Amino acid sequence: MVRFVLALWACSRGVSAPASAPATAPVAPPPAAAPALPAAVGGLLTDACEPSALVRIGDTWIIGDNETEDRVFAYDGAMRPVASRSLARAVEDVEALVVDGTNLIVVGSHSRNRGGKEKPNRKVVIDEAGGSFAVDLAGCPVCVAAEPLGPNEGGVNIEGAALVGDALALGLRSPLDGGQALVLLVARGAEAGRIEQVLRIPLDGAGIRDMIPFRDGYLVIAGPAADASTPHTLWFLSRLDSPPQRLPVTLPTSTEGIWPLDARHLRYVVDGDGMPGACVTPGSWADIEIPDVQPSRK
Repeated sequence: MVRFVLALWACSRGVSAPASAPATAPVAPPPAAAPALPAAVGGLLTDACEPSALVRIGDTWIIGDNETEDRVFAYDGAMRPVASRSLARAVEDVEALVVDGTNLIVVGSHSRNRGGKEKPNRKVVIDEAGGSFAVDLAGCPVCVAAEPLGPNEGGVNIEGAALVGDALALGLRSPLDGGQALVLLVARGAEAGRIEQVLRIPLDGAGIRDMIPFRDGYLVIAGPAADASTPHTLWFLSRLDSPPQRLPVTLPTSTEGIWPLDARHLRYVVDGDGMPGACVTPGSWADIEIPDVQPSRK
């Protein structure tokens, strides 16, 4: 199992975790206060060339790389690498990470490759609380119809994930349904992988690039379903079935993961060169301020 207890990382890799990070620290909700950030916070990433997912456990940041299927990477608060850890099994095309207390959930895209060839190691979710499984698409007819297609043809492509009660919510970059993005609520535990409900979210015709819990609601990165040099947009939802609120924030093309620093600031990561195995241009990260959002009481 992929135990992200920082003390275990230190023992297995001979790397010391930051002294301020408790060994079993869960991810706490962001505080209400918003301390000022230094100007132009950000930079290039070491180790991760194509960062595709971002979460935080205590003071340690965890990044998944969609070109690295056997491990994820850890960084300190200044985004300096501190460790890497092998996964319990290969997950090709890692596209989402979820924190559940001290457990980590690692989500593969479930997509075919660009040529439409099936890739079994992409159809993997590692859940520390319940082993590994694949999503059974039978509960989503639109997904079943799209499954034989490549990602740029509207095929199944999971890129965001968050917990909703006992279920795992998976946000799809594609397919769209009537121009709306799809969110699959998937069971964990004994019926892991079964789709319990399909939600549709209007994001101006875009798909979901990431989805995280935030301020008693959810933040969603939206971007084109197919590859395109188009800036991404940021949305807030009080619930996944409530009308989305577009925030006046523009994110770079290929923004792949976000996580809150506090109630008014986010950290995001951007894919590098996008060339499999090449890593000519490393991935990058930056911190931004966002406007205040107020969750709906409805």
